[in-house]
Amino acid sequence: MCGIAGYYGNEPLEAERVKRAFESMSNRGPDAEGHFHEEKNGKHVHLLHSRLSIIDLDERSNQPWCAGNHVTVFNGEIYNFRRLREALVQQGVGFRTDGDGEVLLQGYITWGEAVLDKLEGMYTFVLVDRARNVAIAVRDPLGIKPLYMLRRNGLTAFASEARPLHRLQ
Repeated sequence: MCGIAGYYGNEPLEAERVKRAFESMSNRGPDAEGHFHEEKNGKHVHLLHSRLSIIDLDERSNQPWCAGNHVTVFNGEIYNFRRLREALVQQGVGFRTDGDGEVLLQGYITWGEAVLDKLEGMYTFVLVDRARNVAIAVRDPLGIKPLYMLRRNGLTAFASEARPLHRLQ
């Protein structure tokens, strides 16, 4: 299973804290690590992903995924991603990968938050919509995939397990 973590706050996140967060997620996915960082309007956004390759083994499926003004990290499985992908292809959406996470991202870009009603599976993800200057944190309706959050003193952090939160604060 993959691991995700992230940080949104007024202060930059030091490289050592990012390294410690990745180390604490090493049990979640040995296949790849990815990190997105952006500073905008005095706020710092970091998205971290530790990958365990299962559905799409291609390195193009490494995360975080960026498409236009959207960035996401995803953990889980979208059971109906092939059906959703076909609907998106029929609307003219192109794909770089064969994975379910890119379907999630392209679904949000195409359908907005209505994509949440279309998803079947066990998942957790955080998606940053830079055009709207919002981030959404989502977990599956049954809560199969965990998502831990910490909010304190202008800092918001999240992770798919508790250990990375301690390293990000």
